[in-house]
Order: sequence, then structure tokens, then C-alpha cells
Amino acid sequence: MGFPIPWSVMEDLGIHQKKFHTFRKAWNFSNEMSSPGNSQSNGAAEVAVNTAKRLFQKCHASSQDPYIGLLNQRNTPTEGAGASRAQSLMSWGTKNTNSSHAECTQARGRRRLSHLATT
Repeated sequence: MGFPIPWSVMEDLGIHQKKFHTFRKAWNFSNEMSSPGNSQSNGAAEVAVNTAKRLFQKCHASSQDPYIGLLNQRNTPTEGAGASRAQSLMSWGTKNTNSSHAECTQARGRRRLSHLATT
């Protein structure tokens, strides 16, 4: 399964390359530029970059495969959303090596089974 084409792409001060312009037209999406003073969109990008850096540093320090670290991060439910990033993107969960996530889903399954047994 592939990923959907975005409606728009946020970027800093615009990409002024002819190849990108041709690519954008071919795939039919718009690009929106954020000003350097717009801290909201720039701040969200900075948080994402810092999160990725911390993840790679932790994986390197513990000699863990960074792809497993990324998988675990995508499968961890986000606060307030009730679903992981992978579930939000693909509408189903993916395999996981994160023990706390596995325990959470097993407990949820046991609650469903106990509810079905009582009805």
C-alpha cells in the first residue's frame, strides 16, 4: 500500500528549483510558504526534528536498530488521539516490539472478550 498524495506541502521560504515545480505540477499538489516569523509552523517542524534526533541518539547509545525505534514511535498511541500515528495514517495497527504497547492492546482485547462473555 502506498501513501496518499498530500494536498499541500509546507516549506520555509519556498523551493525555487525548476525540478520541484515540475514535480509539484505533475502530482497536482500546492506548496505553502511559511514566513520566518511564523513560529507555529516552524516550531512544529523543529519539534519533529528534535524528536527524531533524540530517537536516533537513544538508539545509538543503546545499540538498538534505529528502524525498530522508528517503528515503536509510530506505534505508540499519541496523547489525546487514542491511536498511534500508524493507525491514524493506515487505519490499522502495525507489528510492534514495544512491550508497553503490546500489554495495552492485550488488555484491551481481554476487556472486549470479557464483555462478550457476559452478554
